[in-house]
Amino acid sequence: MNIFFNHSLFVLLIMVSNSVLSDATAIDSIIKKMSPGIWKEIPASKIPLYSRAEVESFAPGANGVEGSNGVLNDWTGAAFDPIRYKWYFYGGGQTGYGGNEVYLFDFIDLKWIRLTTPAPLDGELTYDSDNDGVPDKCPNPKIENGPPATHHYDGFLVDPATGHAHLMGAFNYCMDGSPQENNYTWEFIPDQKKWIYNPKIPGIYRNMKSDLDPETGEALIIKSGDLYRYNFSSHTAKLQGSSRILEWTANGVYDYDSRTFITFLCDKIFHVNPDSGKIFKTIETELSTVIDGCHHDMGMIYHPVLKKMVVWTESREVYLLDHFTGEVEVFKNEEGPTPVRKYTRIFDKWIYIPKLDVFAAHSNNIAGVWLWRMPDPSTATKPKIFGSLATFMSGLRGGTIPAGDFNQGVLIKAMNATYEMTGVRSFGGALNEKAVIINQSKDLEIIGWECQDVAVSSENGACIRNEGGNITLRSVYFHDNQEGYLGNGNAGNLTIEDSTFERNGYGGRAHQIYFTSPTVLSIKNTQFLAAKGEGHGIKSGAKKTVLDNVVINGKGGEMSRNLDIYNGGELIIRNSTLIKADSDTNNEIIGYDYEARANYPVNRIYLMNNTFDCGKKASVLNGKNSFKNVEIISIGNKYIGNCSNIPTSASGKTH
Repeated sequence: MNIFFNHSLFVLLIMVSNSVLSDATAIDSIIKKMSPGIWKEIPASKIPLYSRAEVESFAPGANGVEGSNGVLNDWTGAAFDPIRYKWYFYGGGQTGYGGNEVYLFDFIDLKWIRLTTPAPLDGELTYDSDNDGVPDKCPNPKIENGPPATHHYDGFLVDPATGHAHLMGAFNYCMDGSPQENNYTWEFIPDQKKWIYNPKIPGIYRNMKSDLDPETGEALIIKSGDLYRYNFSSHTAKLQGSSRILEWTANGVYDYDSRTFITFLCDKIFHVNPDSGKIFKTIETELSTVIDGCHHDMGMIYHPVLKKMVVWTESREVYLLDHFTGEVEVFKNEEGPTPVRKYTRIFDKWIYIPKLDVFAAHSNNIAGVWLWRMPDPSTATKPKIFGSLATFMSGLRGGTIPAGDFNQGVLIKAMNATYEMTGVRSFGGALNEKAVIINQSKDLEIIGWECQDVAVSSENGACIRNEGGNITLRSVYFHDNQEGYLGNGNAGNLTIEDSTFERNGYGGRAHQIYFTSPTVLSIKNTQFLAAKGEGHGIKSGAKKTVLDNVVINGKGGEMSRNLDIYNGGELIIRNSTLIKADSDTNNEIIGYDYEARANYPVNRIYLMNNTFDCGKKASVLNGKNSFKNVEIISIGNKYIGNCSNIPTSASGKTH
């Protein structure tokens, strides 16, 4: 949605908005200190999401898979009131999250408010699991307590005339059965903190694209290829026309100067007539190549002065897109801090505040609300066009990949393949929301590859996801990803030599390496540095884990354990250095069999000629389950700093 208004219908409203913001000294003081092109995070502006415990107390069973993170993570945007400078967040749906609370960020006070609490799921059931004609699963809140949590895509927007938020429902929450597709609409009255249920409108659901038409005060909405005009006051929608190709396009933006509704699909820009709903022009663009793949949910705003789209994809860069020519330019914003990329769905979590001439973004719960001022448009440059690994690797059985920069991944199915990739750098480009390289081959060897900036919405984007056999990595450098390596539970062995893993990890559940197979993990002459996001240096569920001349150093990061050998088994560490940093979130260096997902016949720990640096305080070896009877052999190890639970050569003994 765009919120540049220059039409007569909104002149009075803009005058009101200017007076509303005239006392906004707090944000004024921040903006005055901002340099164009430099991101600035508003202090103490992280969204106050309800904790899992709080959600369970209000709405038992509503936490779903994600908890309240689903408000931001799922297929949901936000609703910005450009007159009163209030930003509303609501979301969830499917199996992600079932809380229906509303959060408000007020740009005048620079504060978050929890407007409502998650409503109990004690209303009507919506899913008929046994096909007897009577719904028996998937409860909604009672109708007086508001809508069920739902994916609303780009279908949550504010009527500027009233300040009420309007919701177009889609897939509601359901942990037990099939999520229900809805076509209801709801109206939220902020002053009363109350939802009003409106009659169902045929067709308004799924993959909504919406924006305001400032000439009429109505909303333009595309769903499943149908374009509607929605009247806020009468809660009615009039079908204007249909274009089937629009069903899976990205969110929509109305260019009111040319009276054209703009929407996107990867490398195509569609111009839609707002009166007939028909596509009358299709423009080719390289946008999807530039921004790391085909995004259906990027943030887009129409700029009436430049007459271009301002595009943000949760990265440092901001793009200018000429929707008439397809030309893309980029503001690189190379200095200063930057929003953390998590690959959430953005939609209207990227907005513009005309009075302040500043853009705002808030797409995930890692940090707060970010502000960005556009530099001189003449400083925008032509973006670098990246390549696709699939061009050189798909269908081949190995070979030398030409040096270059890539941002699109590949699925490898060859039975046996070795790829020489020295000089090849991947910048994001996760395939299928998983990894840059998805391996389904029997034996894969990668040499000399650099991989960075991989992130996906499920928070475990990796350089390599192993869904096949054995993998060997030599001289690779994996850094600044959610996960370095991630393997499925039935994958083969992993061998790593002469490599570096640095600043990988996310949310306590993604790590520098996450090895889940009941096979063998062998690492030699490799360093693991500054794991971040409470990730482990190495998390291994292997039946045998072997480290030889390996460094695992938490300094400069936010690491949990250096080693998490979560299934027990055989652990061999030789000639290695394990360093515990003061910034680490767990004081244990090695954790053994804490999870016991597998029961291995051999449980043994062999430590020889290693250095354990405990810093101010660390516990060297700890465990549960089979740990109480594990055989420990400890020879020639050195302990520095304040160490406890130092292993001795005995059965489950430390001192």
